[in-house]
Amino acid sequence: MEQFVLSLLILHCACSPRTTSAIPKSLPLTIPVRDANYRFKYAQQMVSYMNLTVNPCEDFYEYACGNWKNTIPERHSESKRVNVLDIGFELNKIIEIILQKKAIVQLVPEYAEELKLARKFYENCRQTQLYPMRKTSKHLEILQKIGGFPAWDDKWNAAQFNWLTMSSHMSEFGIETLIKEDIFSEYPFMPYFLMPSFGFDIKLSYDNLHNKSSMAYLTNRQCMYEILTLYGIGANKSEMVLEKIFDFLAEVLVVVNGFKEDEYSCEKLSETLKPFEVDAIIQQWSQYFDIVWHGKFRNLTEDNRPCLYFYRELNKIVARHRDAVANYLSLKFLYHMDARLKNSKLQGDYCTWSVRNGMRFLFDNIFMKLFFNRQTAKDVKRMAIRIQKELRQSLLEATWMDAKTRKAALLKESSMKLYEVNRINLLLFENHIRRLHGLYSEQFNNQTKPLQMMLGMEVNAFYYPLDNSLHIAAGVLQPPTYHPAWPISLKYGTLGYILGHEFSHGFDVQGANYDYTGRNSYWWSEEASQQFEAQAQCFVQSYGNYCVPEINRRINGLLTLNENIADAGGLNLAFRAYRRLANEQSKKVGSPRQAHGKQETMPGLNLTAEQLFFVGAAQIWCSSYREMDYWQELTNTHTIEKYRVLGLMTNSRDFANTYNCPNKNGDKCEVW
Repeated sequence: MEQFVLSLLILHCACSPRTTSAIPKSLPLTIPVRDANYRFKYAQQMVSYMNLTVNPCEDFYEYACGNWKNTIPERHSESKRVNVLDIGFELNKIIEIILQKKAIVQLVPEYAEELKLARKFYENCRQTQLYPMRKTSKHLEILQKIGGFPAWDDKWNAAQFNWLTMSSHMSEFGIETLIKEDIFSEYPFMPYFLMPSFGFDIKLSYDNLHNKSSMAYLTNRQCMYEILTLYGIGANKSEMVLEKIFDFLAEVLVVVNGFKEDEYSCEKLSETLKPFEVDAIIQQWSQYFDIVWHGKFRNLTEDNRPCLYFYRELNKIVARHRDAVANYLSLKFLYHMDARLKNSKLQGDYCTWSVRNGMRFLFDNIFMKLFFNRQTAKDVKRMAIRIQKELRQSLLEATWMDAKTRKAALLKESSMKLYEVNRINLLLFENHIRRLHGLYSEQFNNQTKPLQMMLGMEVNAFYYPLDNSLHIAAGVLQPPTYHPAWPISLKYGTLGYILGHEFSHGFDVQGANYDYTGRNSYWWSEEASQQFEAQAQCFVQSYGNYCVPEINRRINGLLTLNENIADAGGLNLAFRAYRRLANEQSKKVGSPRQAHGKQETMPGLNLTAEQLFFVGAAQIWCSSYREMDYWQELTNTHTIEKYRVLGLMTNSRDFANTYNCPNKNGDKCEVW
């Protein structure tokens, strides 16, 4: 434990509330008045999220979060709304202060020029009419240079069209087209490729595309039709253009459906390709690396190459539908370049997000310099150390580990470290920064960490296996994740659970590939691996039983396995750490635990301290989804939030005992 290192960059920027609410007389007098007022106010907020008519043992998500979607203000968001991610809107208030208060530059004179540019973009964005969508000649100029827009340009030459070239140029703007790139977080930070999705507002799949009354089909068709109309394409021509695009997409989705949208199954089919076919696709993809990566990483390997089978089939389909593909990509470009606002009221949100995302390192440096809070850092450090102690105890108790694997696990645990960490041009700059380390990898060494790990103004916490470290970004330390005035029961149910989740990743299937030094070395014994997989299968089945009725799809229990195990482990570690601390504090003040527990509750919430722990954990994931979000999140390694909470609590013995659920003695999925 002495090797535990903390280098914490933490901000608590939630302003202390004005003391306008009366303090309930029953609140313990040991709590400072300002904290007591804050607890009373926040308790009212927590209860407003809940549906108290629901039995918590039957549907804990609905019980804890059933009314959340009805309480949240309308904001600009291109995807799902989640309580923890809505912290981003609170952080944006700080960005707006930095942008609007010119006196800020006196506190950070070293960033005077950068702030001037940021403010110029921000004011330009605020003053420009972004709603509704407008026709823009600059966008048409770009399209003509990178591949053409045949629906708009009667002189478009199909023989000169190259789908890969056009897709490559579009990726410079962060647009996912027929290519979906991600970047390894390990030196030399080279790209790898995932299966792209198809459609606009709602993801198109084989079944919803063929159902012409489905919301997915109708929404995508309307979206494309509106863009075509805006750019002067008449109704009859638009109908022909759309018919051809849907014919193209239908053929592509037949291929994708053939391997059930599963990356692994696609790779297995790639093994059937002949050598000359493999060589041809790899040679074709050199264009992508020449355009996007300035000629680097042209030699694709099995680790980072795209699914060759899919792209062999795609090449055949494109050859039959060149104009449809060019039109589809052009519409994708125009769709992405638009602000996609629901109404003009949300333009301020959009402009703040745009400048923040485009210049995130600038705002991160200013944010951390002006709002660093050492007391919060100390509080989080104490919490992390206690949870790590519980991790060590769990490793000692894990029944699936043999002696050799346990010894390696304990060595890894003792070595864990904790660290904290104009529109077109802005998009180009943002994506250049994302690829920066890979583009210039020869100037770094293999100890270099990704740029994203240096950001503090992020709503994020994660485990980084390459140096066996846990990272907590300052931005996450806001309600509903943390507040210094909260009782420890709520702190451990929220931030403690998140810390435990990330600690657990060091000891899951991914963590098993990296030893205590962060070296790529598989340290599990064969016996331990088999035992783990046997217990993990329970999680696969448990989560796989959840069906998402909005899209008639089941949760992929295998895809989400690591995150679900980390959730279960994190909740268990945090609860154990909370109970141990509560017992210690009760003994210290010489009062029985029951009496001490009174100041561990929130006034106005009829919950015990331990019940509050679980409500806090669930309310992190209160969420609001549209149909398009369900399709998008179905391929995420994190379970859709509602089922994340349900699966988490269903498999927690501590939860079942706390709420005295009928199934508290039933079988649970457990690793830790």
